[in-house]
Amino acid sequence: MLNGLVKATSFAGLTQSQALRRKFLGSNFVRQDLNIRILDNQYAPPIQAPTRNEVVVVVDAITTGACVAEDAQLRGYRIAHVTSMAPSPELANMVPGHLKGGALKWLCVIGIDEENEGSMHDAADDITMRLQLALVAAGIDAGLGAVVAVVPGAETGVKLSDHVQESVIRAHEGVLAGPSPVRTNGSSGSEARREKYEMGETVRSAGVRAVKQFRAIGADAAREPVQAFLEAHWGKREDGADDSAADQTPVGFLAVVKPLESAGSDGVTKCSSFEEVHRAVKKLVGGRNALGQRNEGVLVQEYLRGTEYVVDSATSNGVHKTTAVWRYDRRAINGAGFVCCGQAILGPEDPEVPILIDYAARVLDALAFAHGPSHMEVKLLPPPGGPDDITDVQLLTPCLVEVGARCHGAEGFWMSVCDEGYAPHPNQERLSLDAYVNTPAFDRACFPGPPPRVASGKIKYLIIDTAGALRNEGGPCHAEALEEIMSLASYRAHEIFVIPGAIVGPTIDCFSWGGCVKLCNADDAVCDADYARVEELCHNGLWAWYES
Repeated sequence: MLNGLVKATSFAGLTQSQALRRKFLGSNFVRQDLNIRILDNQYAPPIQAPTRNEVVVVVDAITTGACVAEDAQLRGYRIAHVTSMAPSPELANMVPGHLKGGALKWLCVIGIDEENEGSMHDAADDITMRLQLALVAAGIDAGLGAVVAVVPGAETGVKLSDHVQESVIRAHEGVLAGPSPVRTNGSSGSEARREKYEMGETVRSAGVRAVKQFRAIGADAAREPVQAFLEAHWGKREDGADDSAADQTPVGFLAVVKPLESAGSDGVTKCSSFEEVHRAVKKLVGGRNALGQRNEGVLVQEYLRGTEYVVDSATSNGVHKTTAVWRYDRRAINGAGFVCCGQAILGPEDPEVPILIDYAARVLDALAFAHGPSHMEVKLLPPPGGPDDITDVQLLTPCLVEVGARCHGAEGFWMSVCDEGYAPHPNQERLSLDAYVNTPAFDRACFPGPPPRVASGKIKYLIIDTAGALRNEGGPCHAEALEEIMSLASYRAHEIFVIPGAIVGPTIDCFSWGGCVKLCNADDAVCDADYARVEELCHNGLWAWYES
């Protein structure tokens, strides 16, 4: 049964550091793919010849960005790909399995010229010029005049997308009879929509609750400026035996250190002493994040207590419509403080949802989101000194963790959970594309907040507890355990990230998950029980370890 569903590639001898990067940029890591569409019993419509000569450009069509390109193609548009990074096997692995192998019929693929890497404005103008030539060469006589949308596909493409949108709009002036159809948030706000420090300070300046933070970059990454920030915001304990930073740490201190630009909880470090903060800053600055970018600096932030949520929205002409609200099952495990073990969709009947939607709209306004998708992480904070498990949501205060100007990631694995849980309303990817190319359809979507939830929908991430070598022959999972998961009433699909023979470490972030399972059921209790059973199998019975 399993052999017909899993396309496994043996790659023995992976190091632990290679395994930690498997989900996004896995160095020398060949990922094990599942045909998600088959497991979901959803067959992708056959690719047909385009019915329009209009072009949708996707910037970095990886992860869910590839699904955006697929949607545009299925709507009859021609598609073009702009990339902010050089092609690589690792980036190719970030595309959903059913979209690999030429399923996306690109008119052209255009990357940044190395000569223009220092100026996003110049790079965008150069890309626009080459896009014009490529479209004409591909038989699109109108060239740039045929471009109706430029869409960010992934976090890495947010800034470039803003600049290319503006460049295409400038090229349309004097060429099109009317205004350009291309929508843009504008490059003037790009930095605040991508770089976490600018994001927080922009939100705070608009009078919206934001995390207190310090940007440690360049000279400010030295010990003295960081220590000054810590003491200014938390004070210091005066009864230490000496002047060491550890002794000066006030009782109850908690902070977080994380890269300025990254994703997926990469590098996020929880610190309980001043000295731990200094060590985390030293470790992260100058290193590479999980998206392959160099960490020029880090953020030192207050630790936000409380439950974390995701608010997924689409915006058109400044009107925000929330397509889904998720509650994270985030825990401290395996020595890491922020491991996401799963997530579940919420509906308007859940008491925290109206608070989250109202707050999210104020954040989006502060960051000048006018068009397109947003993927926002928010915590609901208990009152200072209060317990974490307060049930009266009116006592909780929302605070931004971060927001991305793109769709929810995870290679679109979440999309059919929303399709079933919020049926028949459009998911975020579809409504976001409507925001760019079909304003009437966006306007007809009649919800400012998430639509009514008609089924329980969850994603359970597969946790690995120990380090070791997974079995090569027979695959990394025990067939009996995997078949039990697939027999659960709520089961819809699964994906295994680890490879037979891989050397792996315990799960400490989303780059070290062993895989994930998609669960949906009209009966909340059944879905909850199935989620719990998958959790049990992760800890006992799922993983097949190599026995020497």
